[in-house]
Amino acid sequence: MELCSDEVTDQSVRAVAEHCPELQFVGFMGCPVTSQGVIHLTALHNLSVLDLRHISELNNETVMEVVRKCRKLSSLNLCLNWSIDDRCVEIIAKEGRSLKELYLVSCKITDHALIAIGQYSTTIETVDAGWCKDITDQGATQIAQSSKSLRYLGLMRCDKVTRLNTPCFLVLFTLFYHLHYVLRNQHICICMQQIGSCVLCGLKVNLNCTPKASVTKY
Repeated sequence: MELCSDEVTDQSVRAVAEHCPELQFVGFMGCPVTSQGVIHLTALHNLSVLDLRHISELNNETVMEVVRKCRKLSSLNLCLNWSIDDRCVEIIAKEGRSLKELYLVSCKITDHALIAIGQYSTTIETVDAGWCKDITDQGATQIAQSSKSLRYLGLMRCDKVTRLNTPCFLVLFTLFYHLHYVLRNQHICICMQQIGSCVLCGLKVNLNCTPKASVTKY
């Protein structure tokens, strides 16, 4: 269920949670709801995908509680919520045992958030931290080195990230893994397959098991 109306309120969210307890997808992008409404989503024990982009009054405690209670949550979108900080992301990484996708564009996070994801999560495959101005080479490098599950790291307009081809991005994963991430206006696909194609962009590769980076504009 995705709602994008000015008429959606906290009372609406409560009613949805009470009368549709089996919902698996919920989206309130840009709706005038607050944490007082979002907290009712903790009753949705089968919730798998949650889109909370651009919620006007969303606090960290509510997000953390939703992640703790919704154990089947696999995709969480928190983009355009400036209140979301490093501490919140650390709890998400620790408690989101089924989480595979985490979208954090324009959130109030730093390198510490990326480092926490790499350190604590064994399931998150996709992280988008675009437009987070305090992300630097340190955060990008450490999540890449420590994460055992990361497949995609979005760093669009993270202008403090400057190194495109540091060794850490070329020796990240064992054979048949690949890291595909976006940095500024470049599409970098790093594949470690002998013959095949990038599962995200379809780029054909024949690398003879030697890690290389293919860079194309998009």
